[in-house]
Formats: sequence, C-alpha cells, structure tokens
Amino acid sequence: MNGLINARRYRFPAPLAVWFAISVVPTEALTERFTMIHATLPFEHRDAAASHRITTPVPHRVSHEHAFATDDVIAASAALAGDTKIDVVPEAEREDYARTTTLWQFYHDWMDADRRRSVSRGLIAGSTLQKDRQSLRCWAKFTMPDTWPSDRAWPGPTLAFINNRVIENWMDSARDALAFSTVKGRWSHLRAILNEAVRRKAIDFAPRMRIHETNEDDFTINEFWKPNQIEQLHNGLATFPILQTAFTLGCNGAMRAVDLFLLEWKNFEPPAKPGDVAFISFRSRKTKKRQRIPLAPVTAAHVMRLPRVDQYLFPGMSSPDAKDPEKSMAARRRTFLFKQVAIALGIDVDKPWQRCRVSCNERMERHQFGSGQFLLGHAMTLNSRSYRDPSDTVIDAVMTVDQPECFGRILAASA
Repeated sequence: MNGLINARRYRFPAPLAVWFAISVVPTEALTERFTMIHATLPFEHRDAAASHRITTPVPHRVSHEHAFATDDVIAASAALAGDTKIDVVPEAEREDYARTTTLWQFYHDWMDADRRRSVSRGLIAGSTLQKDRQSLRCWAKFTMPDTWPSDRAWPGPTLAFINNRVIENWMDSARDALAFSTVKGRWSHLRAILNEAVRRKAIDFAPRMRIHETNEDDFTINEFWKPNQIEQLHNGLATFPILQTAFTLGCNGAMRAVDLFLLEWKNFEPPAKPGDVAFISFRSRKTKKRQRIPLAPVTAAHVMRLPRVDQYLFPGMSSPDAKDPEKSMAARRRTFLFKQVAIALGIDVDKPWQRCRVSCNERMERHQFGSGQFLLGHAMTLNSRSYRDPSDTVIDAVMTVDQPECFGRILAASA
C-alpha cells in the first residue's frame, strides 16, 4: 500500500504506473537503480501488438524505505502511462488563441482524444465523455445572447471572455431551468475543462466559483460593499486618514491586502500632471506576477496626501518580514480597528479587505467588461497586453468609471 501512496504523491494518472515501470521496463538504468526491490508484477497481455498494456496488475508489497521514485522512474512510468510532457499553446499564439477559441473548440482540440484514451484504460468512467458534452451544450445554451440569430448555432464565448461574471450569469440562467444538483454537476465538468485550458496555457487562470445550496438562493457569491456602505465607511474612517486612504485604494485598485499594505513609495508612479493617470507597480505575493495598475486622479490624490515618514505607504500596518504578513500582529491590529469602525456603523465586516477587492471588480466590470479582471490580476483579457502593462482600454475605464462622491469630497474639504 505504501507504494500506491507514493505513486499518488507524484500524481501519476495511473496509480500502478510506478510498479509497472519497475517490473517490466527492460532498461539497464532501471534494473541498476532497483536491484534492491524484489518485486514482480503478474500481468497478462491484451494482444501481441500491445504487449505493454496490462489488465490485472498485482503489485508486490515493498518496504516504505524502498518505495521512492527517482527522476528516471518518474519519466519511465509517465511514458508508459502516456503522460509525457504535455503540449501547450505556443506563447506567441496564446493571446490570439484565447481570443478566437471557444470552450467547445478547446475541448475538441486538446481534450477529446485524451479523454477517450483515459476511458479505454479504465482511468475514468465512460459516462464522463457524455457528461462533458452535456455540460458544453448547457454552457452554450445558457450563454447565448438574446440577440443571437435563431437560425445560427451559438458557439459560446471565447476563452478570453470567460470570467467570474460570465460564469455567474450562466449559473443564474441555468438554475431557472435546471435542478440545483444538475447545474452543480455541469459546472464540475466545465471547471475541469477550464483547468485543463490553464494546464495547456491557453488561458492564464480558471474562474473560481463555488456553488452553495441555501434556503433563500441556490447560489451565493462573494459580497461586495454597497454604495451606501462605501460612503459610511469612508466617512467613519475620517479620524484615521491613513486607513481611510488604504480603504480608498483597496476599493479602486483591487489589490489583495497582503500586497496593499506592503506597498512602498517606489511602487507608486505619480501622475505627470494633475488629472493624469497614476500607476502602482508591484509583484503579487500570492501569484509572484508583476502587475501595473492604473489609478484614477482621485485615488492618486488620496495616496499623495500620505506622509512620507517611511519607505512604506502604510507603515506599521503589516509586517514585511513575517512569513504570512496578514497573520502578523500589525495586520491584526489594523483589521481590528477597521472592524470596530464598521461595527459602530452597523455594517457586517467579514473579510473587509477582500470585500474592497470584490467591490472594485464589480464596479469595473459593470463599467467596462474585462477591466475588473485585469485589476484583479486574474487574466490577460482583450483589454490588456500583459499582466504588467494595461492597455488604453483599461486606462480609459479607470479614468471614466463613476467614483463615490465621498472619495472626492474628503479631498475638497482638506484643500
């Protein structure tokens, strides 16, 4: 059993691949490496032309100290299992591929043949293929625009346009016609296809949506700050101007709390002249990707009113040297203070900084489709050239989106 556990540890698609490699690969390298392992694998051939296939493998038990896999074993067993280095979309073609390829087409190009091979090997159930297609048909049906001509087949949105908002709209439409368990099953298969698209580097991330069944509604999504709550919180933080600025930047910059409170002045690019766009450039602690976020004039003005008493924009509100800065005492004090202000206003404050991030995405996506996803750092959409460089479309969306009145009012009062 230890051998099987180790095989799963290395994520082999066929758990017995390592045993098969040890026992039947007649190579000097494997024989030399595994002289200490006296294991045999009884097996029978399916046919003479496919002598490497087995139908009833019975692995011999080996001790835990010998049940390890070296690079040679991993490569050999992966080759036997048909899981050699996977093909990916060439880097130069990825943006164009994502912009022109639908989920149906990706499945046909990259997954259909692999799924069939997995079924023939008994790795997945035969019904998986049928459920994949049912899910893709459901996806096409409930993402079709009302204005789409009835005499033309709807291919579905392309990969570049699939984000949390599209998934949410699909779920809302599907639940009106299908049972909750059916929609949940369809999403499970669609999510597997999207994850494979990430693996093949056709897209940079797969949207993450969790479905929960509740009494009031079958679907719950991350909550965001309502306009009146933003107004109340911003005004309530007036006696804590540094935290107020962090709140404003969180609602307009969509940064994770760990990145927001570790920003340094060198990350801030002030506007060339009043009214121009400013930028925040940083490397995400979670994804390790570099991002360059445009800031509206009102957001930049909030940042520029901060005192330059430290290298950090928000000194004392995080611990840069901590393994997990958001679990440090400084971060806890800052979040506790914010929650106390919110509680005094009668506002629910579960994960307040995450709500700022979600709120920014909500506002930006309603204003310009795709711009919120760029600010989140989730996807290289049509509105962006890369994670680091926003396009003119993203910059224009940031500059023209409606801002809460309180953001500008506090600046006018302090002028």
